[in-house]
Amino acid sequence: MLNKRQYARHQIELPASFSGDELSARGVVTDLSFGGCKVETPAVALPGDFLGILIDVPGRNEPLEIELAVVRWSIGQAFGVEFIRMKPKQQVLLQGMLRKLEALTGSQSPSLWQ
Repeated sequence: MLNKRQYARHQIELPASFSGDELSARGVVTDLSFGGCKVETPAVALPGDFLGILIDVPGRNEPLEIELAVVRWSIGQAFGVEFIRMKPKQQVLLQGMLRKLEALTGSQSPSLWQ
C-alpha cells in the first residue's frame, strides 16, 4: 500500500536553530512542508523529543518560528519533525514560502524568495 503524504514537500537548504529540554543546536532544514521538515545536524534528537525551531528565511530579518515541533524519526545525522504549534503570522509566512517554492518549479534559488 502506498503511503501518501498530507503536504507537498520542497527540497531546500535553510540554516536553522532548534532547542528543547535536552538539546540546543544548529543545523540545516531540508524537505520542508506545511506539516514539518527534515533537519540535518550532528546533534542527536530522539523520536518523541519536543523542540522549538527558528528557520532563517532569505530576505527577512526575523526567522520563521515554529513554537513547538515533535521529532517523529531519527537516523544518523538527520531527524524529521512534525510542526505542532505556530502563531498565525508564522503560518502565513510559511504558506507564502511554500507557494513561492511551488511557483519556482524545481528552482529553489533563495534570492527569488524576496
